Amino acid sequence: MHLRRGHRVRPSTARALRTGRSLGALLATLACLPVLAQSARAAVPASPAAPVLGWQALTNPPPFNPGAMFLLTDGTVMVQDLSSDSAGSPDWWRLTPDSMGSYVDGTWSQLASLPSYYGPGAYAAAVLPDGRLAIEGGEYNNGVEPWINLGAIYDPVTNAWTMVGPPNGGTGDWSKIGDAPSEVLADGRWLVGDSGSGTTADAILDPSTLTWKTTAGPGKVIGNAEAGFTLLPDGNVLTVDVLPPACTTRGTEILDRATLQWSRAGPMPAPLVDCGDINEIGPQIMTYSGKVFVAGTTGATALYDATNGIWSAGPSFPAISGDQQDGEDSGAALLPDGKVRVASRTGEVDAATPTHFFLFDGASLTQAPEYATSTEAGLMYMLLLPTGQVLYNGWPAGLHIFTDPGAPNPAWAPTITSLPTRLAGGETYTLAGLQLNGLSDGAAFGDDYQSSTDYPLVQITNDGTGAVTYARTSGMTNRSIAPQASSSTHFTLPAGIATGSSALRVIANGIASAPVAVDIGAGGSGPNSCPNYTLSLATGGTGLGTVSSSPAGIACGGACSNTYANGTIVTLTAAPASGSAFAGWSGAGCSGSGPCLVTVNSNTSVAATFNLIPETLAVAKKGDGKGAVTSSPTGISCGTSCRHAYDYGISIRLAARAASGSSFAGWAGACTGKASCAVRMTAARSVTASFVRDCVVPTLRGKGLTAARRSIKAHDCSVGRIGHAFSTKVKKGRVISQKPKPRRRLTHGAKVRLTVSKGRKPTR
Repeated sequence: MHLRRGHRVRPSTARALRTGRSLGALLATLACLPVLAQSARAAVPASPAAPVLGWQALTNPPPFNPGAMFLLTDGTVMVQDLSSDSAGSPDWWRLTPDSMGSYVDGTWSQLASLPSYYGPGAYAAAVLPDGRLAIEGGEYNNGVEPWINLGAIYDPVTNAWTMVGPPNGGTGDWSKIGDAPSEVLADGRWLVGDSGSGTTADAILDPSTLTWKTTAGPGKVIGNAEAGFTLLPDGNVLTVDVLPPACTTRGTEILDRATLQWSRAGPMPAPLVDCGDINEIGPQIMTYSGKVFVAGTTGATALYDATNGIWSAGPSFPAISGDQQDGEDSGAALLPDGKVRVASRTGEVDAATPTHFFLFDGASLTQAPEYATSTEAGLMYMLLLPTGQVLYNGWPAGLHIFTDPGAPNPAWAPTITSLPTRLAGGETYTLAGLQLNGLSDGAAFGDDYQSSTDYPLVQITNDGTGAVTYARTSGMTNRSIAPQASSSTHFTLPAGIATGSSALRVIANGIASAPVAVDIGAGGSGPNSCPNYTLSLATGGTGLGTVSSSPAGIACGGACSNTYANGTIVTLTAAPASGSAFAGWSGAGCSGSGPCLVTVNSNTSVAATFNLIPETLAVAKKGDGKGAVTSSPTGISCGTSCRHAYDYGISIRLAARAASGSSFAGWAGACTGKASCAVRMTAARSVTASFVRDCVVPTLRGKGLTAARRSIKAHDCSVGRIGHAFSTKVKKGRVISQKPKPRRRLTHGAKVRLTVSKGRKPTR
């Protein structure tokens, strides 16, 4: 992994930023700072005081029964009250760090409650790119187990919940959602898997419109129940099959970020799920080594290499006091030093057995220190804090914080590439950088509980007092965890933030960027002053079609453009017009005919090609005559070629020409009659041209009537009126005369009249 280094601030500039003297025009020039000094120690999680290593209980224990925990983008932790029966309630609380950034010494305040009818337990959840918290479904609701399909979004700015309808209006597969897996995709949309109905169905929420796009989980083999989703650096999503027959097939599946199609990701080296009545899985988490660590319920673990797609066996959990340990429905967190801290249990989820902890260092599992009250397996939820510490919910022991002694690799840290350096309280600004979302989800659980922290937090430390303030982030242009992925985010300073020179860091998954010197004052640079970039789209080819984008901004057939914030992932989708086909993309690294995903970090152009669909015109000839059919434009020339492909919508005119001794009898199929045939190629067409031989009147005098009839037909004529007359020269029943005369050439089927002898006239 290569960390791109930025340009360095000149010493005179750095001194001015540190001292805050005579900034004036200098700060105006640095309104969108492109050059930032970096140091290795700046990547260490920021904390104003040396933390206590190991376990600590909170100074102020929660005045409620804590459940699910989420790190909001303003640096506070939002925690659900599980109620006394530990099965969910509508009530929520906030843990706010103290003025020096300590969560151990943080304080509690109650937040807005959900409607009384929605008190979920075991559900899908995510902090969205706009900073709101989304929850969906629930295996439990207010203490009962209905596998509900309700959902809601919490806005920390207004301290209010908004109910969100389920996918597909709550019908079909979405009549139940339950303990669903979910993942925020790299483009910022939220993927939720249906669990309550036991299907493979997926749905994607667009946070900007709060509308769902439902799918049937195309290509997915095993249902979503009890499974977890993990975002990969390339934007795809990995899941391990849990439901039967996964215990024997050891199947895994992967979702393609562009096509939203599932495919097999290869078998695990060993079974990770049991073949019993209860099918569960342990946490799966992306590590800094580029591999996904998956803890199983059989005691085994596995590693998925996100670079080459190869599975390998991981170390197995040991037995402790004769009890085999496993990761069933347990939590894990990726520590800043790169190790995975994972909780273990023995037996089923509800078993009253002790909780143990292990550290996975990429090769082995080593038992880790336990806090004194970890006497019974409970929730085992983990949440990464901006300080690099882990907030652990080990009910019934309560909330504790674990501090890791290790330090991160500087290459894992976010990098700020542009930032206004003169800031004011209450204002919103934009910063841009690399790896602002980190390189992993940060934390994971067995299935339903998601506590990802793959998004940027902005921490500001006052140089004079050491006071720590978090500026709420929102408007993230993407949620990619690819190494060196570029993106940007808005950040809003609290109105009461202390003024003076300060250090600003971006933190993702507990790892901080190098500090940037900023000045907090009454004034400040203009909000959102960092540059945006233009994405231009042009269509070409022989056909027609339109291209639309998500996020919105591109919608045209021809040429159009839109401006996006630096790092925005834009998905372009092509829709050919009737009669046209989409031939593919070019530009911005896009190719093929699937959706085009563009990371807008510079002015970028993309071209979409649409070509007309060829439609085939087939001409057939029938009849006993001879002739030719030609076309304008050229292509048909029967009998050389009686089939040709023409561009959609073109008009073709066919002409029939009979050979000598033949006549054109008319058209059938796409044309009728004998006039020229005009065909518009809006679909495949077929036409039949009939040619018949001309009538050449035979010599019939003296022939019997039956023979005369046969001769007329043989010469492509038809028998006309037959008269009778007495004749002394021609025997009775034979032809006396005919009209027309022999050897006359007439049209096919021309009538030949006959006079047939009645013999001699009788005498009296």
